[in-house]
Order: sequence, then structure tokens, then C-alpha cells
Amino acid sequence: MSGLSIYLTEVRNLSDITTGVTIALYGCSAFIYSILLGSAIDKYGLKICLILGNISALTGFVILLLNSSISIQIVSILTLISAGNSVVLPSLKLGVSHYANENAKSLGFSMFFVVFFISGALAGIIVDIALSLGSTDSATFNKIFMIGISFVIISTALSFLIQDIEKPKENMQTWEITKEVIKTKVFWKFMVLTLLLVIVKTLYSHLTMTLPLYMHRDIGGDAHFGYMLAVHKGIVVIFIPLLTSMVYFFNCYSLLIIGSFISALSVIPLLFGANYYTVIIFIVIVSIGESLYAPRLIDYTLAIAPPGKEGTFVALASSPLALSMIIAGLSGGALLSNFCPSSGERNCWAMWGIIGLMVLVIPIIMIVFRNFLEEMPRKVEDNL
Repeated sequence: MSGLSIYLTEVRNLSDITTGVTIALYGCSAFIYSILLGSAIDKYGLKICLILGNISALTGFVILLLNSSISIQIVSILTLISAGNSVVLPSLKLGVSHYANENAKSLGFSMFFVVFFISGALAGIIVDIALSLGSTDSATFNKIFMIGISFVIISTALSFLIQDIEKPKENMQTWEITKEVIKTKVFWKFMVLTLLLVIVKTLYSHLTMTLPLYMHRDIGGDAHFGYMLAVHKGIVVIFIPLLTSMVYFFNCYSLLIIGSFISALSVIPLLFGANYYTVIIFIVIVSIGESLYAPRLIDYTLAIAPPGKEGTFVALASSPLALSMIIAGLSGGALLSNFCPSSGERNCWAMWGIIGLMVLVIPIIMIVFRNFLEEMPRKVEDNL
């Protein structure tokens, strides 16, 4: 989805507000699909969910390529692509839990995110190269869609090679599995924490939604936002393995606080103006924060998930994170229009200041209410 905001505003001529609402609706649909489809992972297994999720996303991207109607394209994004991602990502995370050795799961989650961010870096580079060689027009983005389709085809083919370790629960309906998880106290306790972390996740969503338009307007029309996104992913790839050892000194909850606090401070360089130096410093700091935050969140989630309900728990517990796209889409569109418009007086630094203050509140709340929010990992609790 790299470059989506550029595509909607520059190619399809949608306003900042409309683009923001579209991205927000994508997050909303992802949230709904995560709830509706989350228990399918436990019932049908990883292989089937990966295959169907990839086929759904593939169909959506084919429609983007072959149909020029903006209405149909938006519907495709909000249904097929959103549903596919809502199934594939939790399935991949659960796959790490299934296949990784018990003593190496933290490293396994870290390596998962290394691969995840490498793919994000490649996406940013591909989009930037395509726009540099072409222009911000439909023909260029059609080539980008074709490249995306090629990768999804490969992902679909690889999904057929997956072999489930655990036998799917055929004797329960998917909604029954979901209800069992929803009834647990640990789920609702974690949902409160996850809803707080939505605000932190919003900052990372602004990287792909707001930063491209910010650079395009405040640095110049030829600003290489794709390369900056690639730098972000590259730094995360480097720091995730380096910072994984911190799990031996801090528990996952503490690392979530530290990562959130670092992320909030990352916007400070952008308060001093728009240029490649301030953007790179911002990206370096936010990347370090995300290197601490992202792997430990899924590590913590699976550590406290009820036995046998890991797939449902991961999908449901991750679903509020889709809300970050709603917040980022709506706030990004509003902030861009008011502080960093395409024409007229700009105070883009104020936009990032507001975003930073919103994020900074979260680690403070996590510290103050730690006794209520923090849950003991299941493997430790079972030994008491």
C-alpha cells in the first residue's frame, strides 16, 4: 500500500480529507474483518487461511489494475485487499509461534519482523524508482500494481507449501471460538492496553500516509519519500536483532513503554523545518522505537493468549491496531489541510508537534496504570 496517498491525491485528484477518509475506512474494514475472520485461523488452520487471504488480496490488486473507476477501486481496497491482509498477517504471526522453538520464540518474532520490514523497504524503493522513471500518472501506478500482483502470486504459491502442525478444531463454529476468547478476563485487559497502543501505532501509519505528502509539499515535488521509507525499514531490520537481547533485561511490557516513549520523541527534529537531514533523524529515532515496540507486542500477545485459542486471540487482539489507520487517515487529512496544505501558508512543524504530543501521553498512561494493564505471561503463571 506504499504510495497510496500519492495515488489518491495526485493521480485520482481526491482531496486531502477524502484521501484521509478512504484510508480511515480501510482501517475500519480491517478492524471488522479481524473480528469476523479471526477465529477462522483456529478452525481451519494456517494453510487454508493463508491461501484464501492471498487470493482475496490478489483479486483486489487485479481489479485496481484492470478497472479505472475510482469507486470500484476504493471498494476493492476496502473489501478484498483489506480482508486478505486481515487474515494473512495474523496467520503469519501465529506461524512463528507454531514453528519456532519454545526457547527461541522471541528471536523468531524478531526475525519475522526483519523479513516484514525488508519487504516494506523493497516496496518503498520500488514505488520511488517507478515514480522517478515515470511520473505521477495512471500508467506508472499500473506498473506498480503489476509488480505488487507478481509478489502476491508468489506468496499464494508458497502458501500451498505450508503444513499445519495442529489439527483444526472442526467441532466448533468460528463464532463459538470467538465467544470463548471474548469471555476471558485476560482478553479485555489486553484490549485496553492495545487500544492505548493504537495511538503509538498511528505514528507509524503516518510514515506511509502523511510523510509522503509532507515531503512532497514542504521539500519539493521530487522528494524521494520512497527512499526515506526504505531507510526506515532498513534501520528497523538492523536494530530488531540488536535489541532482541533486551528481553533478558526488561519484560515485554517495559519494552513497549520504552519503545512508545522513543517513538513520541522522534518528531522533535521535524519541528525545526523540512529537509532531508531532519527527516532522516526523525526516521532513525522512530525506527529504533519501532524496533523495540513491534516484535515485543506480538511476543507479549502470544505469551498471554489462552491455550488453543492463539489464532483467535492474535487476530482479535491485533484488530484495534487497524484503528490506527482510521486515526491516521482522519487526523492526517485534517492536519495536512490545516497546517501543510498543497497551496498557501504552511506550518507543517505544528502538524508533527500535535502527533508527537498525542503519542507521548500513552507511555505515561502505561506507567501510571501498570498494575492494572500488565498481564503475567501464561507460561510463568502456570508455574505458580
